[in-house]
Amino acid sequence: ALYFTPIIIMAILVEIGLRSIPNEFKFKNKYVTQKGTTIKTLILGNSHSYYGIKPEYLEQNCFNASQISQPLQYDYLFLKHFENYLSSVQRIILNLSSFSLFFNFESADESWRNKNYILYYGINNWNSYKDNSEILSLPFSVNYRRIKKYWQLGPTLTCSEKGWGNNYTAATSKDIFTTAKKAAKKHNIRKQGFFDSNKKHLQSIIDWCNKRKVQLLLYTPPSHKAYYQRI
Repeated sequence: ALYFTPIIIMAILVEIGLRSIPNEFKFKNKYVTQKGTTIKTLILGNSHSYYGIKPEYLEQNCFNASQISQPLQYDYLFLKHFENYLSSVQRIILNLSSFSLFFNFESADESWRNKNYILYYGINNWNSYKDNSEILSLPFSVNYRRIKKYWQLGPTLTCSEKGWGNNYTAATSKDIFTTAKKAAKKHNIRKQGFFDSNKKHLQSIIDWCNKRKVQLLLYTPPSHKAYYQRI
């Protein structure tokens, strides 16, 4: 007991420290709960929406609630969880990329992302005890870099005041052919179970919109030939 007590105390302190770091989920949660009733157009989807649609260019009050790798399941859970704050929404813009109906966190080995929705949105959708913890969801080396970066640089949100991802810049560019090959490999997983569940989630989004007379705009974003030729 004497040996493990300091370790447990340290783990708790690290967990608290990690949760105190500002992030896009905290920011979007705060925006929707405080200003959600002013949103007329809501953008949902994965990184193709997160980086692809800048709300500031649209006429009506618009907010981008998409996230990197956000699957259709969490698009629907977002609507369901925050629906009381979205009473003024008139339209929803949702991307359907080539892989959307075959993608979830498990298919892409990104189950660690569940914790963001549970810890910072309050969506009760955990599948593992790890989903309730920062230190259990990610390797120590990753969490160490996060804390170090926060203490050195301070809060560094990667989205604008309207939720658009603004860190995809030339300064952080990567070789497009290498990243396209890697992304295509991840997105080429085709399983009937993934399709069936995503089709169900998409139908739930459609039903949510129909019930509230909200216009749903679906779009497929363009992609580089290095990517689509491998899909």
